[in-house]
Amino acid sequence: MTARLMIFSLGLLFYLSIFPQGLTFPLEVIASNNLFNNRQFVAYDNNDKIHVSYTGQSGTNSNSREIYYLHETDSRFSDTFNISSNGVDDNYSTLSIDQNNKVHIVFIGRDAGNLFQLKYTNNISGSFFTPVYLSTGGLNKATPYSKIGPDSVLHIVYFTYTNDPDNAYYMKHDLLTGQSSSPLLLAAAETSGDFDACLDVDSNGKVHILLKSGGVFGGQLRYYNDITGTVSQVSLPVTANVTTCKIAVDKTNQVHIVYRLESELRMYYTAGQNGTFTTPVVFTPPGQRPSGMQNIAVDDSQRVYIIYQSSASTSAKGFYLVYGQNGVFSDTTLVYEIPPQYVTRNSSAILAKGNGYIATFFTPGGVRDGVVLADIFMKRGQLFEPVPIEFISFSYSVNTNVLTLNWTTASETNNSFFTIEKHTEYGWNSVAIIKGAGTTTELQNYQYVISFFSEGDRFRIRQTDLNGEFSFSGEIVIQFSNTTVEDYAVLTNYPNPFNPATTIKYTLTGAGYVTISVYSSLGELVDLLTDAEHEAGTYQLKWNAKQNHSGIYFAVMEFQTKGENQSAKRYFQKLVLLK
Repeated sequence: MTARLMIFSLGLLFYLSIFPQGLTFPLEVIASNNLFNNRQFVAYDNNDKIHVSYTGQSGTNSNSREIYYLHETDSRFSDTFNISSNGVDDNYSTLSIDQNNKVHIVFIGRDAGNLFQLKYTNNISGSFFTPVYLSTGGLNKATPYSKIGPDSVLHIVYFTYTNDPDNAYYMKHDLLTGQSSSPLLLAAAETSGDFDACLDVDSNGKVHILLKSGGVFGGQLRYYNDITGTVSQVSLPVTANVTTCKIAVDKTNQVHIVYRLESELRMYYTAGQNGTFTTPVVFTPPGQRPSGMQNIAVDDSQRVYIIYQSSASTSAKGFYLVYGQNGVFSDTTLVYEIPPQYVTRNSSAILAKGNGYIATFFTPGGVRDGVVLADIFMKRGQLFEPVPIEFISFSYSVNTNVLTLNWTTASETNNSFFTIEKHTEYGWNSVAIIKGAGTTTELQNYQYVISFFSEGDRFRIRQTDLNGEFSFSGEIVIQFSNTTVEDYAVLTNYPNPFNPATTIKYTLTGAGYVTISVYSSLGELVDLLTDAEHEAGTYQLKWNAKQNHSGIYFAVMEFQTKGENQSAKRYFQKLVLLK
């Protein structure tokens, strides 16, 4: 064996379809009675059980509005519980879950002076206590939005509501000390009667606030956080008149923001971290008027989900879903078409977890038995089929007396661990176990070094899921040579999913002839991107799929090395086009 570096690679791809199944999920009832139920607010607890709070009203009598709550058990939803029951108009509840699965609810209710104030309750003691006031006196409070942080601090943003210009404020309530902070003035702003200010709390307990300043019909989008220790405004790449803004922070602490641009009545999206945000992209079609959303949701794959209703007459009556990743969004999907017994579309909310498991909540309204009412429904299920392990490559290199195994995955779902296996006369034996990345759609690189090996040794990788199921990579056979072979290549693309264009990047450690083609999932040649000699280096090219349908495609790179010991290798990259 020589001391030269030798690299060999086997291009591999194992995949299943991730086409969306559509929302053919069963329709489940959250609230259906003789009340006008709406403004539902939803959250998962740590066991992935759903909790819901909402407003229920008798006809058009505002003094009959009360706050209701129910939650999911192992087999069913609980009976509905009255958080308030006083006949003096309670409204706009928001709900969040702490690390101990306790529920925290903030809403507005009238005080003895007939002013709307912030009211709060939780079930830390096992049951909800009689709601207490978190604000007193002064002006009417409106449309609060709250979230409990990991440090037992409850964060609240709200508006004042008077006949004069109003303001948006932020305050926090420390459950450990029982103390509330003084309200912090954020901006001159008026609510339109919906949640025009919202917030989320990241894994470090830092609050992220988003609101529409200005008048009822739109204003400047403003974003604040307290990452530096003090709540301060952070610049956004948005200067136009907006409404209907929502924010969510994912598990990596990336901030996701959506808003409606009033000049177009279309929804836009931007995301960022550490004060740097992406260029906003539009994700709803023209001819609609998206509204009614209580929140947005992000799953474990950093895919963002939005459900809304459209009040435009040119749009079909119903609720719509849009989802996207890395700024590339799907077409709108009709979640629920309004049947004849309903005439209006009201509030909507959404939850997401895992890799595309969603729960959508929506409220159609109408007249039943002469009573004006609205019902709350839910549809939930796995929007995408699981994405299995996708091995981009499995390779090895030999340097002096050391064998290094390298493998790269494009995505992983519920991946517990890899087992490196070596073939012997007794079959395949385990050499080592390497922890997997769990669930991810990001490129993952792995490496393992072996000191004792021989020419002709055979290795493979066995991947084991969290549920015990497993699959295998292809095999590689160790070969020695007196000639350095530099034909290792990496093929990736970004963004993925994309619409309509993606950039394909490839790196070559040696010179050779490269052909990159795009094939459909049926194996049909769609496009030829390059067919030429290349020197070692990194290259990129763009594939524009504007004329292609949504679906899965494959970029296939064939690499023919130069020199006496020519070899040909093939590499694959899955491309997901979402329109």
